[in-house]
Amino acid sequence: MHPPLAEHAHTQCSEVMKAIKDCHTINPYLKFLGVCNDQKTALNMCLRKERQGRAVGNLEKAKAKRKEVEEKWKTIETEA
Repeated sequence: MHPPLAEHAHTQCSEVMKAIKDCHTINPYLKFLGVCNDQKTALNMCLRKERQGRAVGNLEKAKAKRKEVEEKWKTIETEA
């Protein structure tokens, strides 16, 4: 299952999303029998790569924020 396919939210995967939408349009019933599985797999891989990139960025931000908080606590402890 993938999130809603909004091209403005997933700019890196716009070509793959267009391919799966076109496949579903061309094959409205055969899509249930696996005709569009290659496009779906490509979409899943693209969305996974995008999500992993966000996770790495969030982890770096969290580490920086944690370091900032620890430095503030050190200054508070030395002043007290």
